[in-house]
Amino acid sequence: MSFSKQLVGSVLCATLTVALSGQTSAGGQATATRQSVVPQKPIVLWKEDFEGEQPEKFALTHHNAKQVTVAFAGVSEEHAAGGKRSFKIAATLTEGNYAYWIIKVDAPFTHPLKIRGKVRREGEVDVQVGYYFRNVDTGASSLVRQGTKIADRKDGWSTWECYDPGLLKSAQQLRLQAVGVFIFPSAWRRPRPAQPQHYFKNTAAVAYVDDLEVIRMPRPKPPGKVPRPQDIREYRVVPVAPLTESRILASSPVIPDDMKRDRLSMTAAQDEYESASFAILSGQQLDQVKVTMTDLVQGAHRIAAADLRVVKCWFLPTDYDEWLPITVMYPELLLHDDELIKVDIPKVKQSIRATTTGGETRYFDISKGNPELKPEYTIEDAASLQPVQIRPFVPQQFWLTVHVPVGAAPGEYRAEIVIEPQNAPSRRMPVVLRVLPFRLPAPVLEYSHYYRAKLKTDGAPLISSEWKTEQQLEAEFRDMQSHGVNNPAIYQGVGSGPDAGKALQRYLTVWDRVGLSKERLFMVAAGASNELEQQRKRLAMAKRFGFRDLYAFGSDEASGERLLAQRNFWTRTRGVGLKIAVACNPDFDELVGDLLDAPILGGPARPDLAARVRQRGYRIYMYGNPQYGHPNPVIYRRNFGLSLWRAGYHGAVSYAYQHAMTWHPWNDFANGRFPKMTYPTTSGVVGTISWEGFRETIDDVRYLTRLLGLLDRATAQPATRKAATEIRGWLDAVDLTADFDAVRAGLIERILALQTALETGAR
Repeated sequence: MSFSKQLVGSVLCATLTVALSGQTSAGGQATATRQSVVPQKPIVLWKEDFEGEQPEKFALTHHNAKQVTVAFAGVSEEHAAGGKRSFKIAATLTEGNYAYWIIKVDAPFTHPLKIRGKVRREGEVDVQVGYYFRNVDTGASSLVRQGTKIADRKDGWSTWECYDPGLLKSAQQLRLQAVGVFIFPSAWRRPRPAQPQHYFKNTAAVAYVDDLEVIRMPRPKPPGKVPRPQDIREYRVVPVAPLTESRILASSPVIPDDMKRDRLSMTAAQDEYESASFAILSGQQLDQVKVTMTDLVQGAHRIAAADLRVVKCWFLPTDYDEWLPITVMYPELLLHDDELIKVDIPKVKQSIRATTTGGETRYFDISKGNPELKPEYTIEDAASLQPVQIRPFVPQQFWLTVHVPVGAAPGEYRAEIVIEPQNAPSRRMPVVLRVLPFRLPAPVLEYSHYYRAKLKTDGAPLISSEWKTEQQLEAEFRDMQSHGVNNPAIYQGVGSGPDAGKALQRYLTVWDRVGLSKERLFMVAAGASNELEQQRKRLAMAKRFGFRDLYAFGSDEASGERLLAQRNFWTRTRGVGLKIAVACNPDFDELVGDLLDAPILGGPARPDLAARVRQRGYRIYMYGNPQYGHPNPVIYRRNFGLSLWRAGYHGAVSYAYQHAMTWHPWNDFANGRFPKMTYPTTSGVVGTISWEGFRETIDDVRYLTRLLGLLDRATAQPATRKAATEIRGWLDAVDLTADFDAVRAGLIERILALQTALETGAR
């Protein structure tokens, strides 16, 4: 048996591999000449149709099955997608949930690479096409990227592609390692222990693979014009959109065109925080650039100047592979002191400033695991924006946040941002704030998140997601409150011994002082014990502080038998007077839906399940769509805001405000990136662009809430009933996830129209 190696186009030394779920194979090699001209069109670098000679053998590459018995792995004439032959793998897999066969291919990611292939399956398995790649700089290999089904054919074959242009953003050199076919159990999801329905059970798997291709795609166009030295004789100040999927990077001189704005302007209601942004780009180095802002003024009315911060670009390990991440630069941190973090772009290294317990202040490497950086060392940001050095052709983004107080007079306020480099002329940029004639109410949806912190009673601060002093606790509670999260799900427990309950009492005293919600207390720690006496103590403490309801949490993300096993505990806990909440999967509805007062459902919105939960008189929340910490702020606005209301949910309980557990919160390269929206300091907290995006998400819902309240009033009055009906029709039809600025403008327009109509009718 043999198969042909076709080199279509040009390029590479290649070794191809076919990966099937459950087995590993060694591949042969093929060579090709290297092309000198950068291609402008897709070019097929390598193709295998299994029609010619077969000089190499295939072997199982990787699997986690207890046993894999291969009955056949080779070229077969039983089925073919195009010609007369395909590659067939027939195997029996015991336990585990994946197995791979591969054909090795070596190609650089200097361009986006698309892997395409056709598969046919038999048996209770899913078959996917994807690839392995490796990080040349770190030596990490076997990084997996799974593909996407493009189409099903009537003859039983499916076309799959694996294409991720985002790999070009890696700060380190990547190369394609292998093309693979991956086999999973049918209805496979991310593996979870004790869920045997997601595992092989002596599963017979048959897969056919054909027409594999490695295609080099054109490089994407730059998001904007690349400036030349002669283009920038003086520095530029460019207003930019603050919350977009585009990014201003310290590794590129380009300010994306879709971020640029004509002026720096904002619109906000009373009791709203609103953000804006601008960037400075210079052809020469600007030293000690001082950036300040005047108060916003409208006649005799004044609003305090914005909080100004610098947007810090640094390296993050992205989640292309859970254990071996890819290093990518992102603008994430919002700092007062740019020097808190130092980033060496050519060396792909970064460090953080900390003061040891001995009083020595120095920088610690956070581009890899570093046990020298201790949690007891002091890390502090400045209280206000410090002067910044701006390097030639490195755009520096700035962030400003204005709080419009309750009672602020409506109208147009004006201010100026003053930019004063030490070695260049100063500039002034006008700022315009439109204040709307109404106050935003609390959102109709409830926003919570998992908050891992427990009170550190000795008062000695740590840089930790797990332990906080009262000062740190209060600072973070106030940060949550100002971002619209008023009911965090807490990990603080009652404890035991003679001091039982004292830490929880101090914890809730801080909660009281900040003024967080008393509607319900989500207590994750309340699910850790089956002791009803402990539950009674928790309930008594909650009632003493004025909480209406206390929710105990079940076993996290359980399904099947693990979920059913909790019914007895839940029944007893509910009998004491508590309610039950837990992060869960869709099977909760059938198994425990009658007992689960607050399912926190992972994944995309399920309006059908939300409707059934509401019919029972319970509450449903979203979780993990995605978890906190994704560097794209728009994804939260798309999934957790207006669309969540339309899906019939009551709110969201996201994971997590901070998550570092036993490693340092500022060093994601120590153990991989875990969900977080903020970073702790010794006395406060450092926010991120995504955290600001989440606040804007909640503000969308607050505007909606204002409109819904007016609609109820307008519907009850004959003079405004027709207008209310038209607005409800718009609200039902408008795409709530497309153009967020347009949707916000539409909400404001209709709020103002209804306000005017109701006021006119009342006269």
